[in-house]
Amino acid sequence: MIQKIADNLQVCVKNVHIRYEDDVSCPGHPFAAGITLGSFQVETIDKNWIQTFITDKLQSIELHKLAQFKSLGVYFDTDEKSISGLSVEEAKATFRSLISADGRNPSHQYILRPVSGEARFIFNRRATNTIPRFDASLMFDDLSFSLDDAQYRDAISMLDMYHFFTRQAQYRRFRPSEREMQEDSKLAMLKFAVKAIKSDVHEKNEKRSPGFVVARCQERHRYVALFKSKQSGAVLAGKDLEDFNAIETRLSYEDIRFYRSIAKAQLKKEKASSAAAAAALPAKPVNTGWFGGIGGSLYGSKSTTTENASEVDADAEEKQQKESYKVINHDESSGGDLPSEAMKLRVRVVLQKGSFALRRKPVATPPLADKSTQGPDEEMDLISVVFGSSRAELIQRPENLEAALTLGGFTVFDGTLPGTKHPKIVRAKEGTGLYTTQNESAMGVETISPAGENPDEEGKRATENALLYV
Repeated sequence: MIQKIADNLQVCVKNVHIRYEDDVSCPGHPFAAGITLGSFQVETIDKNWIQTFITDKLQSIELHKLAQFKSLGVYFDTDEKSISGLSVEEAKATFRSLISADGRNPSHQYILRPVSGEARFIFNRRATNTIPRFDASLMFDDLSFSLDDAQYRDAISMLDMYHFFTRQAQYRRFRPSEREMQEDSKLAMLKFAVKAIKSDVHEKNEKRSPGFVVARCQERHRYVALFKSKQSGAVLAGKDLEDFNAIETRLSYEDIRFYRSIAKAQLKKEKASSAAAAAALPAKPVNTGWFGGIGGSLYGSKSTTTENASEVDADAEEKQQKESYKVINHDESSGGDLPSEAMKLRVRVVLQKGSFALRRKPVATPPLADKSTQGPDEEMDLISVVFGSSRAELIQRPENLEAALTLGGFTVFDGTLPGTKHPKIVRAKEGTGLYTTQNESAMGVETISPAGENPDEEGKRATENALLYV
């Protein structure tokens, strides 16, 4: 029942708007940043990508899911007025009006202009060297990124302020109270500085002490042993569970990842050693011949009966296990360790057009100022990169990771000199139609060679067609 619900689960979300306002990081320049999403929908489909309902008769080794999203955008509005303090109904209407959907086109400084696309997911219950366990295909029409100088200024100020608050949080417990500051602020701040310095010195010296090193080694061995037991299928309880939770509470995220990597490496090594030892064991001798048959009949009848009973029990248990797997629609080949050549994950991204631009925001000109000495009053692209028909592929295997990127077109525009006759400073020369694309390797590396031309002249012709205009 749970498997059927998960297979037919559908999600539909509309009008999502997350907004962050800040008037502290950059005094005099309040800004607002946010993410907007018109709609997001996930549904179950069949192998022909048509919406369907999975039943017992339609269950197979593949599960298809289709996710569609519309008007996904990221904005960073500089010198923006705050919309806080509104009532609930006014806030709902205001937030909805700032979403680029249903014919609305709000005025934003977009970092990512509203984009629509879809994602197709295939979940396979078994993995081979040609069929991945999880297969995802992402398709976008246009991805346009941009960043102007005002957005960069406010973003850097926000990061500096975040770093300042993070640094303050380390010594916040030593800060003097308001009463101490009113009585003698200078003495209170001096005590605060002394406590902060003593805390740093004490922490540094403690990490160098022999007792700390011994305690950390014991803690590491204890955590590695408990994590190995948990990974092996054992259920931690009692003191083991308390120790495991207490150690994870004390450790940092980096230490937990480091200790777990040690435990996984040891488990892998122990498993390989066990497999090698099992393969090296000699086969059991079989009693043959006259005397062997007589000896087996006299002394080995009991062991033979025991072995036959064990085989019957094993067959019954295996049959019962297969029936249980059939009830929950589980594939035995999907569990355990995968072969080194099997694909665990494959992600494909197809983009029709993409761009990235660095812009200069227009300078506000006072009404009575001399316009001849002011900067430009129009937003302009200092430099922009445009690429089209792009494809990317990522394949993850148990022991390696492969990635490939193909660009159908690539152009760099220079906007620092208005009115120039040569705005394209870098571009790839387009083909004339006499060339065919050939896939040279499994990594997706593509070369262009004339149809029917011998490979010796391929390098010369490829050099002539791969020109950079500077």
